Amino acid sequence: MNIFLRTNFNKKIGLGHLLRMLRIYSFLKEKRNYNCQIFVDRYSKKISRFIHKSKLIELYQKGKFKDQIQDAKKFYKSIKDFKSGYVFVDDYRLDEKWEKYISNKNFSIVSFDDTNLSNHYSDYLINYDPQYIDKSKFDFKKNKKKKSTFLLGPQYSILPNNINHTKIKKNRIFKIIINFGGGGNLNLSKNIILQFIRKKYYKDIEISVVIGPLAKNRKDIFNLSKKFNFIKLIENSTDLINIYQNHHLYIGAAGTSVFETAISKIQTILIKITENQSTNIFSLEKLGHFIFLDRSSLSKVDKLVELIISFKKNYSRLRKTFRPDIKIDTNGLKKIINITLKKKKQKSFKEVIKNKKKKDYKIVKVNDKYINNYFYARNLEINTRNSTNSNKINILDHYNWWMNTKRKSFLLQKNNKSILYFYEEKIFSKDNKIFYLSGWFACSKNCMIKDILYALNWQRRYKRKKVRWLSYIKKNNKLSISLSKYLGWKQIDYKAIKKNNINYFKKINYNKFIFYER
Repeated sequence: MNIFLRTNFNKKIGLGHLLRMLRIYSFLKEKRNYNCQIFVDRYSKKISRFIHKSKLIELYQKGKFKDQIQDAKKFYKSIKDFKSGYVFVDDYRLDEKWEKYISNKNFSIVSFDDTNLSNHYSDYLINYDPQYIDKSKFDFKKNKKKKSTFLLGPQYSILPNNINHTKIKKNRIFKIIINFGGGGNLNLSKNIILQFIRKKYYKDIEISVVIGPLAKNRKDIFNLSKKFNFIKLIENSTDLINIYQNHHLYIGAAGTSVFETAISKIQTILIKITENQSTNIFSLEKLGHFIFLDRSSLSKVDKLVELIISFKKNYSRLRKTFRPDIKIDTNGLKKIINITLKKKKQKSFKEVIKNKKKKDYKIVKVNDKYINNYFYARNLEINTRNSTNSNKINILDHYNWWMNTKRKSFLLQKNNKSILYFYEEKIFSKDNKIFYLSGWFACSKNCMIKDILYALNWQRRYKRKKVRWLSYIKKNNKLSISLSKYLGWKQIDYKAIKKNNINYFKKINYNKFIFYER
């Protein structure tokens, strides 16, 4: 059987696409003994330590990629002697036009697309984004070829099968690994490390930096590693999964590493470096990834490092709650090959999360798994306009606040749907009198008055002992004012707050709020 792999790599897109094809190549060559060839634009000497040249065929020894049809003709010229076979294509530049040309030459097309943005003309379309476990979310119309097979969800992610599942040894050293991809800019890593140095945060910390063969700005990071012992360098490694398992925290690009770190069970701070990387935080949560930032966060290095330090302080807590809902195995490649080349029937999609039907209300104690849902609910317009702080909250600020807050929060669910967050926070006066601050905000427009009343009455019953409750509401928030009166809260003069010297309220404008006590 003849198998041809078309992909590409460079400083901009990195090595992720090439690495996937290399794993397919190795599997087909070593375990199935198929005739298999990998085609790229050009070979680079920079990756000679990463890959053997003999595995790659250059399409553009002269000239360069211009358009899809030109590339398809050039590719077909290289394989036409074989008359038929399979073509695996993993390249953002190539879509329906390229695939149709090759398909019409009697070749079966297997396409990889982790974006669901391009149109295709393929016999098999693979997208391993976790959100597509729910098939209804996938746009099947984008594949124009009739009778196509779709392989969707993380069960088709391509991972190495030589994973050593080892638990990290308990010691005083908190190990961090930074990886911005095979073509990543090492200035990003350098800026993070420099902040650690400025703040002298490197006690009991070790930072490993992954340096890919196409990485930019190497010199500074090499010089820093010579000067500071807490900096370690990992060069040209193709076995990062087993390295991840020896670390506590991963910081880096949200590319193929989301699956590698998930199976390694390492805590993550994922950063969107390129536009093609997944931005669906609720999909990432299914893999156990709860912290997701965009590239702009890298300009706020001080706040990012504070978040990292919070991870270190709260590591045992995070290990308990940050657990994946989806179990990742290493059989994705085998499943793909068995379905595409042997034409086995595709197995039915299985969700790991079992949704049991539940009726009416349920109160859930909020833990770290709700970190993003809480953020998005808080920033809804229906909440910001009535909030004590009407500005939308920045995600990095939210993460830092969350890791250090003493607030105790609860979620009201109705028929398994999130309706309302409500909370309590213990605050103190200067003479150590204890007060409980109460508040709530909706998860959607579906939140009704009866839902709010249910949650607030539950909170009152939950705290059976007599405590002094406080609440403060914007003067124009008519709904919350009405509810407070209905529930028997008594309005108090802000002077009473001042009298008790409650630091929590020091920075607010008293003229904008009404204070209540229960």
